[in-house]
Amino acid sequence: MRCTGAGSPRHRTVGVLFAILLGAAWAAGAGADPPPADPPATDRPVTGSSPDTRWSAAEARNVAQVSRLFEPPPGFDPASLFADDAVWWNGLPHLASNPGATTHRGIDAIKAILYSAGADQSARGVDSYDLTTTRYEDVVILADGDFVLRQHTMHARTHGGQDYTNVYAFVFRFDEDGRIRHLTEHWNTWHAWNVLFNKFPMEPAHPGAEPPPKGEKPR
Repeated sequence: MRCTGAGSPRHRTVGVLFAILLGAAWAAGAGADPPPADPPATDRPVTGSSPDTRWSAAEARNVAQVSRLFEPPPGFDPASLFADDAVWWNGLPHLASNPGATTHRGIDAIKAILYSAGADQSARGVDSYDLTTTRYEDVVILADGDFVLRQHTMHARTHGGQDYTNVYAFVFRFDEDGRIRHLTEHWNTWHAWNVLFNKFPMEPAHPGAEPPPKGEKPR
């Protein structure tokens, strides 16, 4: 087969025909609107931003409920956000309200978690954080149907005077009435154990039943 060179009459003829066809296509669409541009890809909003129009009304309602849980208005009862048969799962089985358990079922168990949160637990060897000092950063909220996911970094001061920082991810599932049916709480349990738990005060070792009076040598 013979190849046609770039300067041959055949090549020039093909080039002219292509230019004519391209010009005709442009002229036919000169008065038409350009195709719509693809919308920019954006993440779902974080707390404090305007509602995302891609969320349905139910999804937006559920997101608002989650925000109320972490930033409740004055006098608000967070237990009102939960269904009577709700389940709360936490992978560290050391919650004061139900030690040894990771699954907490029913509104009474959840109220016990909510109402004991932030209390001074130094008597049981726990340096709990003071809820009045909490603040959240890097908040990400996603909503899809019945589910809402919230991830954030929490900073707080403990009752024992420590600075506490941890990363949490909460997966919520809502019922049709907008109440929380199921909550799965993920956090860095290794870090929490090291900072908050197993904080019993060190008991000094006495050779005898009682330390000797001042000025006397141990027997």
